[in-house]
Amino acid sequence: MVYAKQLSTELAKLGHDVTLLATRYIGTKSRRINTIYEVVEMPHYGYLFGANPLVNIFPWFIKNYKKYDIIHVHSYMFLTTFEFALLKKIVSYPFIIHVHGGLSSSINKSFRLLIKDYLYDRSFGSFTLRSADKIFSVSKLDISRISNLFNVSIDKINWLPNAVDFNKFRPQKKIKIAKNKIVLGFAGRLEKWKGADLLISIAKYLKDKNIDYQLNIVGHGYLENEIKEKVSELNLNIKFLGIIDHNNMPKFMNSIDILIVPSRVEGIPTVILEAMACGIPVVATNVGGIPEIVKNNKTGLISPPDPIKISKNIITLILNKELYNKVRDNALAFVRTNYRWEKVAKMAIKYYKHVLF
Repeated sequence: MVYAKQLSTELAKLGHDVTLLATRYIGTKSRRINTIYEVVEMPHYGYLFGANPLVNIFPWFIKNYKKYDIIHVHSYMFLTTFEFALLKKIVSYPFIIHVHGGLSSSINKSFRLLIKDYLYDRSFGSFTLRSADKIFSVSKLDISRISNLFNVSIDKINWLPNAVDFNKFRPQKKIKIAKNKIVLGFAGRLEKWKGADLLISIAKYLKDKNIDYQLNIVGHGYLENEIKEKVSELNLNIKFLGIIDHNNMPKFMNSIDILIVPSRVEGIPTVILEAMACGIPVVATNVGGIPEIVKNNKTGLISPPDPIKISKNIITLILNKELYNKVRDNALAFVRTNYRWEKVAKMAIKYYKHVLF
């Protein structure tokens, strides 16, 4: 949702008429959203697997689709994207799907990942992606994966990355909670595919090595209660901050010393780019498109999704101040050069024209 809002804002700044479809839980009041683009709230009836909103877009679409030159839908895994793909078979309209990672992973698959890889991707996912006139991918590495997995011509796929609002995300002076305490951060859904279950093993390893740490967790998810029980049982220094409004994420980023991204499945996580923009070093896993932005010992530290290897990388950054500073400075320069919203919006317009003309 953050991506869609930011891109909509930049497109509107460039003079384009933009409508953003958002979801609102059925029975709740409409939210007041001040934007320079139109927001249409679609009522939803709950979430499939805790993340996929159940929305009926058919009545809105049939009434409104002729108003738009382009319909740009995010993620091939959402029910709404499948609905747009079905409608593409009924009426002709310019249809773009934006893939934000989530492609096949061979590492420690949960039951839900197995369902996605072997049932959804081979049927609904393939049908959905092949219905699009063009596909965007936030990851360069995922372009060939999309082509091979779903038998889509690589000429149909373009790279349109994540980006950062540098007016919000920038280095700020830290307020240390203790002189020698290292503050670690995690921001994301508390799900196995995000590696949230590994946080317990990481925290325990650091505790056993007598590292004075505090791990602050932003987010909710399926594993939340299980993780909280383990934290209490093992007496780990982990604090749960719940959901934080995106406007407050710069404050969170600047309150930590290292961001941990232990994901098993990813695209290009915006949270990594935002940490880099705030001058916060990142310890991440080598999955999805992460290696495109986290270059080991250059713009971050990277390893497989193994809690011991992740923990050792964290300790390396803690003990090696020279490496910490080098990674911080390199990452800040890298993200400022390559991941600006103004640049991404202009790329999107160029690709839209490829579909239209």
